[in-house]
Amino acid sequence: SLPHAEPVDAEFADIDWEDEVEEEDLFFLRSNKRRKTQQSSSSERVNIFQKLGESLGMTIVGCLLIALMPCLIWKNEGRHVDQLSRIDFCKNNAVVVDCNTTSNENV
Repeated sequence: SLPHAEPVDAEFADIDWEDEVEEEDLFFLRSNKRRKTQQSSSSERVNIFQKLGESLGMTIVGCLLIALMPCLIWKNEGRHVDQLSRIDFCKNNAVVVDCNTTSNENV
């Protein structure tokens, strides 16, 4: 047979909660209406030419970025290839020098 389990609410029934939240406050928290009523919002009329000017400006900026990016990537990759060729050159042409000898044959 299973042991008898008391409900969780019965365990905390005698505790006096200091920060009780009313149902109305919970409604405002859920619906976010309290913040909206406290903040004042303003609107501004924008005509079609202002909208077209902003979108045209952003379109030009986007086209410039699209045209500029391959050049920047080419430069970055070229620098990487240059570094790899330097590493390969140094790796293949490195000379091991014995520091324990006093002769000048390794110089």
